[in-house]
Amino acid sequence: MPCGRWPPAAASTWYKAYYNLLNLSAGIAAPPGFYGQDFNLLMEQAASAGLGVVAIRVMAGGALAGDTARQGHASPSVGGAMAGGSDYDRDYQRAQAISALVTEGKRTPPQAAVRFVLDSPFVSAALVGVSSVAQVAEAVACSGSISLDEATLARLRELWATDFGLPAGGP
Repeated sequence: MPCGRWPPAAASTWYKAYYNLLNLSAGIAAPPGFYGQDFNLLMEQAASAGLGVVAIRVMAGGALAGDTARQGHASPSVGGAMAGGSDYDRDYQRAQAISALVTEGKRTPPQAAVRFVLDSPFVSAALVGVSSVAQVAEAVACSGSISLDEATLARLRELWATDFGLPAGGP
């Protein structure tokens, strides 16, 4: 379900973009058959219009934050999906595929999630949801880390194109 085009006359100086390792479509073209809501490169459109882009849902509602995501100050449960094709249980399953991939490169899934967002040329700032001081430190440390390598990005493209190898339609 693609989103519309960017309005020619912006009423703001920034744009909040739903962008993370599970839904790339606000900043990278979605592959054919992409399972999630297609945000149709809206980050590029916003940046071209002179707006700052603030990435939100960097941890996909905690799905990319690992098993400790729902501890500390976090809510013990999550609400409904913020974008089509996304719900916490499915996103958590997708995140497991990413976890196996990024740990090969010696990163934790949260580190890879933050680095992926910061690597976008369109992102001005990233809002990273955290539930502990340790998660804040981990996110901050990513600002100086190296980018994801091309082999990891190629594997991510494969995962995005196949909905992370999950069966169609449900958990």
